[in-house]
Amino acid sequence: MCKSLDIVCMATRRLNNPLPTNVQHLMRRLAMRHRVLYVEPPVDFVFLARHPLHNPYLRAGSETGMPQVLVPFILPWAHRIPYLEGVNQRLVVAQVRRRMKQLGFSRPILWFFSPLQAWILAYLGAARVCFHITDDYAAMPGVNSQGIRHQLEEASAHLLQTADYIFVTSPHLAKKLGLAGSRVHVVPNVADVDHFAAARDPDTVIPADIAKIRRPIAGFIGAVDNYKIDFEMLGACALATPDVSYVLIGPVGWGDPGTTLDSLDLPNVHVLGLRSYETMPRYLKAFDVGLIPYRKTAYTESCSPLKLYEYLAAGKPVVSTDLPGVRAAAGFVTRAERAADFAAAIRHHVHDDPRLADQRAAFAAKHSWPQRVSEIEAILTNSDMDDH
Repeated sequence: MCKSLDIVCMATRRLNNPLPTNVQHLMRRLAMRHRVLYVEPPVDFVFLARHPLHNPYLRAGSETGMPQVLVPFILPWAHRIPYLEGVNQRLVVAQVRRRMKQLGFSRPILWFFSPLQAWILAYLGAARVCFHITDDYAAMPGVNSQGIRHQLEEASAHLLQTADYIFVTSPHLAKKLGLAGSRVHVVPNVADVDHFAAARDPDTVIPADIAKIRRPIAGFIGAVDNYKIDFEMLGACALATPDVSYVLIGPVGWGDPGTTLDSLDLPNVHVLGLRSYETMPRYLKAFDVGLIPYRKTAYTESCSPLKLYEYLAAGKPVVSTDLPGVRAAAGFVTRAERAADFAAAIRHHVHDDPRLADQRAAFAAKHSWPQRVSEIEAILTNSDMDDH
């Protein structure tokens, strides 16, 4: 077992977010063997009035074996009153330092998932710095309209120069960003295999809301956002395969408030909305095929979809847009470019040979979080890391 580490994670999502991504999965597992301070995005009293469960005084600690959670409190309206931004930064620094002192952290590993948090580097002593790149940040929706591209590029350049470890979730993204050298480690996203394997358990009960939908079912789990999902293609597939039910499970418009589902206003399309992560295997059990119907954009070309291995862990065939992030599972995913090909693949796989489920699950088991965390731990504890 590797030596215990002290980690301060500047997180981009709340630990209890109902759609966990790699930041929550990774930090929860690292906290089983290391001390992890999970610093959530700051809140102000306006936010707390609307979301009282995020009160930092209610969520200051965590149970044993879980990350310690800090929700920094800041002042509102900084986007209207420029000098408040500096005040809020000092508030965040003071709260992080205080919690580090309480935990006995002196020079921890400082872990970033967003370059926009890099400003705090100048105020916290860190033994080492990790920059975990999960997306093509410059291609994310709203970057240009919010006028932050220049700030994002400067912060990214600073972190890339400073970081001792650079983790990147896809080879395509590493190549696109020109990342190379001993500090760069490609660590693709994986699945909570044991959790989603419950979809294959005969005792797992399918929820009533999806049990009443006509089979076969082609399903999607995740954020239902226009900047990711090609709704027009999905609507064309639904029209071409009226005997197939299409089910989308996830929040609508979280990452893209302009999301509309007009093209999916069809009798065989069912948008169920957000369901808890705990119940996802039960819903996946009802699927006959898992879908990744992403648009082909600069953003999605760099994605490493967690849902790919979640579907496979559940034993389900997968139909996806032809993206670099799914090609590593080429033998277990059918890729399609055009709507007609996507619909044909769905029609083929909804009547899939159930004996193939074991092969898919076995493949997914090789892409699990315990395995990925062990790889990352080995990198972090390698004393022979080259200088940069």
